[in-house]
Amino acid sequence: MELTDKEKKVLSVFRIEGETCCSVDNAQDMKDQNMSYAILEDVMEQTGYNSQQVGGIVASLLEKDLLIPEEHSEGKSMWFLSDLGIDAAYANPENNLKYDNLIDRNSNGLR
Repeated sequence: MELTDKEKKVLSVFRIEGETCCSVDNAQDMKDQNMSYAILEDVMEQTGYNSQQVGGIVASLLEKDLLIPEEHSEGKSMWFLSDLGIDAAYANPENNLKYDNLIDRNSNGLR
């Protein structure tokens, strides 16, 4: 399955959320304790993308069955990685990003 650089970057946000929450660092452990939840604002903050960009990327990832939607307690849209999404998030070496690597905060531009 082909993924764009932007899709890979967004998958990294979900992967990092799950790793941070569950102290995991591999696909199998993530599948066992999947807490890779993120809301629109989380993805926007970590990537620097606007809401329209995130919406389009998330729609594409949903269509590819890499994300699963879930209703947030405050009525916000929230998603988490599917098993296929977890595999995709760990498949590429460039996905070994941490939050500080996702966006160049000094120039407000994406790396």
